[in-house]
Amino acid sequence: DLNFDNPKVREEFTDIGKFWLIDMQVDGFRLDAAKHIYPTERASDNHAFWIEFRKSMESIKPDVYLVGEVWSKAEEVAPYLRGLPSLFNFDMGYSITQVVNAGMDSIGLIRRYKEISDYYSAATSEYLDATFLRNHDQNRILSELGGNQDKMRVAAGLLLTLPGTPYLYYGEEI
Repeated sequence: DLNFDNPKVREEFTDIGKFWLIDMQVDGFRLDAAKHIYPTERASDNHAFWIEFRKSMESIKPDVYLVGEVWSKAEEVAPYLRGLPSLFNFDMGYSITQVVNAGMDSIGLIRRYKEISDYYSAATSEYLDATFLRNHDQNRILSELGGNQDKMRVAAGLLLTLPGTPYLYYGEEI
């Protein structure tokens, strides 16, 4: 079990990042379960950890790309954007699926996007939305849409035209 309160552990974590950025020449990292470095009740420590991590990685590679997974509502996700400038937008993925599957009106989708953006912008103006429909931990979108190819095309169209960087998880490109 890693104790991230220990400066030695934090230093080793930075050294691992440095190895991948310099020796292996990667451009960045996808950071899974980012809100679980510390227990849930220590969210502010999680936020501070990722801010420190970002500074360390940017000192090694100024244009490093960091995208994180914080599987929560937008208001809980937003503070992580100060350390992880791109986070998977679960709320938007759910909203797109709901619009396409259940016929929620497009105005509702636009309102939801604005709500999420407002949370994110309040935390930092320097974020890049990471939009997706479903990920590796969820049922694929086509299954969620009852196998309806037309609905899938609409969902893909929404995903690929929203601001930010769209992500397609393996299998969904088919």
